[in-house]
Amino acid sequence: MDVRFEERMASLVAAGGLIWAAKIAAASYSQMPAVAFPLPPLEVCFIGVAMWLHAKWRRSVRLH
Repeated sequence: MDVRFEERMASLVAAGGLIWAAKIAAASYSQMPAVAFPLPPLEVCFIGVAMWLHAKWRRSVRLH
């Protein structure tokens, strides 16, 4: 897989997780405590960030 493609896909996954979390938080805003965040969307976001970091690591390392 190309590094540039991996970076783009990881960014889309992370953005999708954030958008999903914002949608859930906005739909149930009056019922949520001040500190509670929906976990499944944030897990998707964290996976996207981990994928993005892996792509950045691949870009910076040259294997022989």
